[in-house]
Amino acid sequence: MDSRAAAFFGLAYPFSRHWHATVDGRPAAIHRANGAYQAVWVPQGTSTIDLRYRSTAALLGTGVSALVLSLLLATLAVRTLHGRTRWLALTAGLLCGPALFGAWDLSLFGGESLGTAYSWTAPARPARRNLAYGRRAWVSSLRGPQYTLVLRGRVAVDGMYGADTGALTRTEKNPVWCVDLVDPASIGLVVIHEGTERLAHRSKRDTYDPFNERPLLIQTSLDYESWTTVRVLKAPATGAPLRLSFTPPVRARLVRIVGRNTRLALDEVEIYRGSP
Repeated sequence: MDSRAAAFFGLAYPFSRHWHATVDGRPAAIHRANGAYQAVWVPQGTSTIDLRYRSTAALLGTGVSALVLSLLLATLAVRTLHGRTRWLALTAGLLCGPALFGAWDLSLFGGESLGTAYSWTAPARPARRNLAYGRRAWVSSLRGPQYTLVLRGRVAVDGMYGADTGALTRTEKNPVWCVDLVDPASIGLVVIHEGTERLAHRSKRDTYDPFNERPLLIQTSLDYESWTTVRVLKAPATGAPLRLSFTPPVRARLVRIVGRNTRLALDEVEIYRGSP
């Protein structure tokens, strides 16, 4: 990859201690990113990143299986063959297990796919900083067991826009998505990228219940205790991002979106200071 500055290279792979990375042939630490994924620090300029998954349990299990196979073949050769044929078969049996183990190990990091070239261009950073990006966010309920309330909420502030990523809740009386900006700020603009049918019904377990049914309430707070409704969304979704401006700006630390007898599906939420 070619980076204009030293930065984290993020991957949407689940974080695990079994992953090992090198950058330009030197071992590199893998950091947990966005709660569930991983990132590697790379220097400015052109770098080669190599990621390999090595599970000790898988290696031991495969090695033991190969050893048992060799012993079974050797035993079969000793009990059923005689003379020179027995010794040839015994040698072949003993070598069979290690050979298969070596072939399996080499196949993990070989093949035509390693020669595939990938390229992408990062979008230009906005002139104004998105206060919600990377902050702690959560939802009031989960659609499935693969996430926690916080992890499912944070995917709406991870900077990834698309039909397959976003915050989801179950259908409930008052579904909530909330983000903590940590420091109180004067908010002048909130941009809401609503989820699509593909996001809302990405799992086979999902029923085709309506989502983001109006009204949706935008509420703010400075202390987790007192909440103020600063906007009520009644107009139906159009597919375009919702740009909610506030004049004068609203002072808040927490921002949440609350539904009524529906479920929420949010692709991304952006929050900016000052006047829009």
